Amino acid sequence: MESWPISFKSFAKINLNLFVGPPVTGGLHALSSLFQTISLHDTVTISPAQTTTVTIDDPGIPTVNTVSRAVAALAPRLRQGWSISVAKRIPLGAGLGGGSSNAATVLLALNACENLGLPPSELRVLGAGIGSDVPFFTQGGHARVSGTGDRVAATPPVVPSPYIVLITSDTHCSTQAVYRAYDALGHYDCLDTLSPTQQDSIGPNSLQKAVMQQYPDLNALCTRIHTVIKPRSVWLTGSGSTLYVPCTSAADQDAICAAIAPHLDRNHHQLIPVECVWDTVSQFNCIAP
Repeated sequence: MESWPISFKSFAKINLNLFVGPPVTGGLHALSSLFQTISLHDTVTISPAQTTTVTIDDPGIPTVNTVSRAVAALAPRLRQGWSISVAKRIPLGAGLGGGSSNAATVLLALNACENLGLPPSELRVLGAGIGSDVPFFTQGGHARVSGTGDRVAATPPVVPSPYIVLITSDTHCSTQAVYRAYDALGHYDCLDTLSPTQQDSIGPNSLQKAVMQQYPDLNALCTRIHTVIKPRSVWLTGSGSTLYVPCTSAADQDAICAAIAPHLDRNHHQLIPVECVWDTVSQFNCIAP
């Protein structure tokens, strides 16, 4: 018998690179991107209940959200109610995939807790109906994501070490606004001709120009950090607003944090040292069938 409630880590991700093609069916864009889960995480806690309820400790998240949609996707298969709560630490509108990660965590947790036996392929299909990043989070680790986010293939890591520095801000980037700005630029990546070197590169993000045009404060922050750490580079993850710096070691991570910290406004920016997480799904194996 399980001891309830049970808590699961819902990990954030960064895009180590992001190439974006033109819109396809449904208005989504084709992409090719290396995704990497990182140690920054929310916490999803569940326990049996008479009826299913979802509680998220951030009042800025609407009642209908990725978690409620994950529950709805599994509702026909569920045999009982569940109390589901989410403690948020991953910033919203930051390009870190917090909402998508929460949805995938709920899919995986309920699949395990109810012993539904849904295979990874079916969980990815359910996830794709919730959000384009959800299929990746049902697998986690390091993967190349393509299509409209529905194709996920594990690949050998390309990062030089697991240590990364995140720089978050109170700028919340609208994914829809960023993609509209990207469309307005009129230049799309030809995903079929990407070389292996491009596919395994760290940093390039085709949305970065559109993001920086839309959010001048974020552009100023990126420029300031680059000036401090050059010739090193600072990169944007996803559609923003989080910036990140890959590090060569734990000592290098400490040095980067020390160099950047004096140039940030503590009321608006946060430095978060993180590590890559290679295994995000074994935590669900502890549930007894």
